[in-house]
Amino acid sequence: MDLVAEWGSQVDQKRGHCAKSYAIMQHLLKHFGDKKVFVIADDDTMMNVPNLLKMVDAYDWTQEVYLGQRFPSHA
Repeated sequence: MDLVAEWGSQVDQKRGHCAKSYAIMQHLLKHFGDKKVFVIADDDTMMNVPNLLKMVDAYDWTQEVYLGQRFPSHA
């Protein structure tokens, strides 16, 4: 998905993905804000969907929850 047209050149960075991830989340909220859960993954990510659904059901969705892993930047 090309996010540059909607969110500007800040999402087209050669190093790091924080701005692009933020733009993806903003895009999802703007266009699909009625959904309760978003999963953002790479094209080579494998998921066990039944386990993912069990994990999602374990949270109190009356509050915002962000789950993920932050990777160290490469200098």
